[in-house]
Amino acid sequence: MNANYPYCHLARIVLQTTSPLSIGTGFGDGLQDAFVVLDTNGLPALPGTSITGVLRHLYFDISQDNNKTNTLFGYQEDNLGEDSRVQPSWGHIHDATNTPVDGLQMTSIDDDPILKPLLHQPLPVRDGIRIDNFGVTVDNSKFDCSYVPIGHRFTLDLTFWDKDHSDEWDTLLSLFYSPFFCLGSRTRAGFGAFNVESIRVAEFDLKKNEDLERYSMISSKLSENNPELKEIEHEKKDDFKNRHNSAYAIIHLALTPEDGGYRFGSGKFSLGNHAAKTADQLPLSEQKIVWENDYGEISENRFVVIPASSVKGAISHRVAFHYNRLIENFVTTDLDRSDLKDPQENPGVIALFGYAKGNDEGQAGLLWWKEEYLNLPKIKTHYHNHIDSFTAGVRKGMLFTEEIVHDGDYTLTIKIKTPADINQNTLEALRMSFDDLAEGRLALGASGRGHGYFSGELTWPDI
Repeated sequence: MNANYPYCHLARIVLQTTSPLSIGTGFGDGLQDAFVVLDTNGLPALPGTSITGVLRHLYFDISQDNNKTNTLFGYQEDNLGEDSRVQPSWGHIHDATNTPVDGLQMTSIDDDPILKPLLHQPLPVRDGIRIDNFGVTVDNSKFDCSYVPIGHRFTLDLTFWDKDHSDEWDTLLSLFYSPFFCLGSRTRAGFGAFNVESIRVAEFDLKKNEDLERYSMISSKLSENNPELKEIEHEKKDDFKNRHNSAYAIIHLALTPEDGGYRFGSGKFSLGNHAAKTADQLPLSEQKIVWENDYGEISENRFVVIPASSVKGAISHRVAFHYNRLIENFVTTDLDRSDLKDPQENPGVIALFGYAKGNDEGQAGLLWWKEEYLNLPKIKTHYHNHIDSFTAGVRKGMLFTEEIVHDGDYTLTIKIKTPADINQNTLEALRMSFDDLAEGRLALGASGRGHGYFSGELTWPDI
């Protein structure tokens, strides 16, 4: 505690992942490129530094006041500096009984149905790849990352020190309800999103003996129930959510697959019925953690996943095409192939999707993509072969099967951060790209054999 700030605001916050979570260590092992941060029990955790960094960024985004941000979150400039008055703990994962696992508890974890797989099996891995303007993989752009499955819950404590009761406390708590509160990597590609399950708060003026005694009764163990902490009112929760409504607009695109169906990713589990042999190529599917009456279980069925990164990549390439068309930047017949610019260098793509150059130059994107999980869509097996042009027979090793999703309607939800200044050609190129997707002119997923085409309806906001 800083003697200049004796007033303590305390919140115990429960978060539930609504998308895959990948807070990386920065290290791999040669087989995986990025490991997830683990606690002393070997379970995934939310590092306090990750939480502080996101809160600081979101706070500055709202206040646009660097001095105010430094006063709350601390700073270090040469010989000058100040401690952070915002102090989050690590976030600890919940077991199946909805209790945070803090402290060393190896025995109980071995018998827990939702934690045991995290400890004794490798975490699931999501592959990533970047495609250039010729439709092939960019050098050194094939990667993967492990992640925590959707549905897991975490609890953390947040402490804020001030001179007296402060309205800044409500501002800090509201940041957890921001649609841009995401942790870890690939947050612009559908990862790292949360729902706030509960926030219990208490305040203490430590200049008063009775408050000091109350404060001393608060246990640092996240698993213990502290009567001093009271759930915030529903009206305040609604206020926290509404504070961020003006910061973004939502694009909705309702899609229905055409007759060819679609398949995303390279799954490992069959979703169809095979009497003899499992299909060679499978759609990406995952299980969730589902909660009922404060008890968590792994879902029995697997959900077909629409990876946000797959949709994002296709749209970014189409944005580059439409942006060049709108500014009349056309390819000429004498242009050498090596002179064609990568879509990542397109001004429209940079404005919407951001860019990174080296370790210290970059810009975050304006679009936040949501992953979709489909429950029990219709799965059909398609058979493919390659005919030899001389013998008219099937070429050896070229007969294969794949599972295709049919009748799996879904709605893409994309949040666009309200830009202060953006070129109208950029927004028009984005809208045209979604129109192409809705009118069957742009394929998603494993295309090239008639798969991945959709019809749909675009709901475009007033941007």
